[in-house]
Amino acid sequence: MALKEQILAILEESDAPSSGSGIAARLGVSRTAVWKGVEALRADGYTIESATNRGYRLAGEQDILSRSRILSCLGQTRLPWQLEVAGEVDSTNTRLKELARRGAPDCTALTADRQTAGRGRMGRTFVSPKGGGVYLSLLLRPKIPVSRCTDLTVAAAVCTARAIQQTCGVSPQIKWVNDLMLEGKKLCGILTEAAVEVESGLADYVIVGIGVNARPVDTGGDAALAAIVTSLQQACGHPVLRNRLIAAMLREFDSYYAAMDANQPAMVEEYRSRMFLTGRQVTLSTDPLKRPHLVLGVDDQARLLVADPEGRRLTLQSGEVSVLPLPPQAPQKK
Repeated sequence: MALKEQILAILEESDAPSSGSGIAARLGVSRTAVWKGVEALRADGYTIESATNRGYRLAGEQDILSRSRILSCLGQTRLPWQLEVAGEVDSTNTRLKELARRGAPDCTALTADRQTAGRGRMGRTFVSPKGGGVYLSLLLRPKIPVSRCTDLTVAAAVCTARAIQQTCGVSPQIKWVNDLMLEGKKLCGILTEAAVEVESGLADYVIVGIGVNARPVDTGGDAALAAIVTSLQQACGHPVLRNRLIAAMLREFDSYYAAMDANQPAMVEEYRSRMFLTGRQVTLSTDPLKRPHLVLGVDDQARLLVADPEGRRLTLQSGEVSVLPLPPQAPQKK
């Protein structure tokens, strides 16, 4: 751990000031080294108060990504998570895939303050400005058929919704298959990618990427985009502390993944209870006529159940279709 991170961990332990000499003695470095470490933290954006004969103190809890702060909020876990915090990456999913190919272990997590090439499903761009959201990816190595990778998407959606509810006090819904919604607007997207062992047909590794809008999205004046996206800050009315949210997300997923098979039925049931589309009419991208279909819910494999205009029941696999809400109809004239 870098010296500045060690100093930050000490400052985060207490609201009381910590003397430079005390920090130096504890870390076995000079007071000058402590001063340089504090200045490096200030350059990173931390507000650190200092006073003669009193020492250094963090000015309240701050929304700057910190590995030590996340781990402090996380506490003990069932699984040995390896957490990396980066200032900037092209994509947390892309970076973890590179690490996976080099042999990075199960339960490796990467979060970044900014993504320069964030990705969503079907090649879409996920805008990831500095400090604007939670950009978290998990590298997993479950011995499961690739067909079950959707289980991890389901769990990631439920665990993220739980974590948001715990830390922010709002309860997201889930739009099949991988979006979280608040008040009808998109809050979070999830992208699951897998590599397959050809001989066994099992997943070699799975990357689950989660992107949550923490701060308002810059829509560039696009009214149509503003109408469909939201953020935790908009929903809560105040900024959200990302370190606490990331820790809650990891804690929830840890509890699930430690006994994945046993916990999956409960995940699907909660996924079902949070469904955004149940009872709504939608159109399917595979239907050239764009006829309205009624969403009935999801089955025990989290496949979408819909009824076509003739009342026939259809079961839709993840990734087969894009489900789009019908545009609102104009009121009928009397």
